[in-house]
Amino acid sequence: MALVAGVGGFTLYFVLLRRLGPFSMGLLEYVIPPFAALTGWYYLDERLGATAVLGFALVLVGFAVVKRGRLLAAVGARPDTAK
Repeated sequence: MALVAGVGGFTLYFVLLRRLGPFSMGLLEYVIPPFAALTGWYYLDERLGATAVLGFALVLVGFAVVKRGRLLAAVGARPDTAK
């Protein structure tokens, strides 16, 4: 199981690295802790404190700020006119 996850994970990482670039892949590292905490909450009934939820929300806002041009383009707004 570790072999499949390790090989699959690294293969996916390098495919995405080529497609998205190093900057976007660096941002991916900020998604791992919230994903792990939410998985633990859902499957293992672990508790999430208010501080953790606030931290996850701040990470989400940070992503939105960094990727605002792409997000605006995805919803059909022009980034240079949406101020």
